Amino acid sequence: MGCHRCGGLMVFAQLRDIQFGSSGYESVGRRCINCGAIVDSLIAVHQRHDPVIASQSQEH
Repeated sequence: MGCHRCGGLMVFAQLRDIQFGSSGYESVGRRCINCGAIVDSLIAVHQRHDPVIASQSQEH
């Protein structure tokens, strides 16, 4: 899967929410190795419903 911002390579990453400290809240998402963009399940849902982002990702 390509990055929606730069078209770079997305790799799986373990994401930690530092707001909750040591509560252990972690999720799995993807991170672009070129620009550092992070996409998790919630971000992906919002991108599918945002017409500006959806049109940008179709151009690549």
